[in-house]
Amino acid sequence: MTKSASENLKGLLEVVGVFAILLGLIFVGFELRQNTASVQAATSQGLLEQSNHSNFLLASDSDFAELLSTADVSLKKLSDVERLRYRGYVWAEFNIWEQAFYAHAGGTLNDRIWHGYDNGYRQFSCEPSPKVIWGEIKYFFGVEFNAHVTDGYLRECSDTGE
Repeated sequence: MTKSASENLKGLLEVVGVFAILLGLIFVGFELRQNTASVQAATSQGLLEQSNHSNFLLASDSDFAELLSTADVSLKKLSDVERLRYRGYVWAEFNIWEQAFYAHAGGTLNDRIWHGYDNGYRQFSCEPSPKVIWGEIKYFFGVEFNAHVTDGYLRECSDTGE
């Protein structure tokens, strides 16, 4: 093989190598996009299951529904055990909100779903009883989420005149 033919072959192999690398990068990008969509779907499904659990309890357990109804009127009307149960319920709801908050911040929860959670939980946090419980438990949550809730519900609650 002549030097010129050898150089041509070497040049051709370099071009083929560059195309192989480009195809590999395109494939990796495609796989990353599919993985991101899968993670977002799993995150949304997990949050939905957690939220539905609370709704199922409310719909199927009349004692629980009565507890929430009484707590909505006044925490002072609850016995110590009922208040502890209600506190656990509110804590679980704030945990769901925090999960959604950090999932959205990390890019695993899309904007449309996040806004639904955020708006709903902001309304929840404006209610008098959850607001009291938040004051007791807020130190157990992340700093960024704590600021989001505190700023969020204070703004929302003052906007609605509460």
